[in-house]
Amino acid sequence: MIKQNDKSFVLVLDCNPLPWSKTTSFTSFLNQIFLYITSYLTLDTSNTISILVLTGPNRFKWLIQSAKSENLPDIEKKFSQFFSTINAAEVYESLTHATETQQSLSSDIAKGLGMALCLINKKRCQKNTLEEKLSTNKEKQVNDKVLIVLPDLQFQIEQQYLNLINSAFCANETSVSVDILIIKCIASRSKCLSQTQLLMNQLSDLTSGVLHICEEIAQLYHILNLCLMMDHSDKSKILNSSNQTKVDYRTATFDTKKLVSSGFVCSICLAVYEKFYSICPTCDSIVKVDFQKVSDP
Repeated sequence: MIKQNDKSFVLVLDCNPLPWSKTTSFTSFLNQIFLYITSYLTLDTSNTISILVLTGPNRFKWLIQSAKSENLPDIEKKFSQFFSTINAAEVYESLTHATETQQSLSSDIAKGLGMALCLINKKRCQKNTLEEKLSTNKEKQVNDKVLIVLPDLQFQIEQQYLNLINSAFCANETSVSVDILIIKCIASRSKCLSQTQLLMNQLSDLTSGVLHICEEIAQLYHILNLCLMMDHSDKSKILNSSNQTKVDYRTATFDTKKLVSSGFVCSICLAVYEKFYSICPTCDSIVKVDFQKVSDP
């Protein structure tokens, strides 16, 4: 028998040692994350969770997929085994031998989101195939969601802008909400918005998700439990996401990597540049601009 309220939940954790080295609360972070996982699985026996861990550029690990409440001992065991083997020296070594095109030091958040969306789509296809065999034509509500938990201190995350936005439109098209929780590191605590917050705010807004910022690591579980536990259908009834009303939609340029409100866009590959180029550096297409029309009021 197929349950009509089956839903996919993918938890993406950015455990890159580089930003976490700026704080001494990584152990507390893991403990509260595991407590949140336990609460989510025990809230409803039909709940399942998949956990994807990012530990640096091009470093991914599926900790577990489609786990249920009876898998909690296995999750706890894998948690302790995996995080005890994370070695910051190995990450630094991989960065030292990185290719010339690998310029970003942050985890590949865009690729992690893409992997989460692929897993959700795979599970949907499996459910649809099974329903066709059982000839079930009942309409079911889509409650699939992705939760990304990452530190605020990210290195050159603006280089992932285009892939993040593409993933956001893909999630929106497939009715997958993306919630984001940003943990502020000690070194990044300031009143102005960081590039990480600006980009993640766009991502959550495009997917009808919510974005929260954890100022203190001790508040992590309370935010997860109170604001990020419910399904997408219950968010509008419980949460007042007024922080989503004013979203900064500036884009990161391909040449200077800065966030700008206006720039030059290639009509072929949609790359954005702060400076004008007669030949697009990304796709090598010739860019023609009628400066007379541009200058006219």
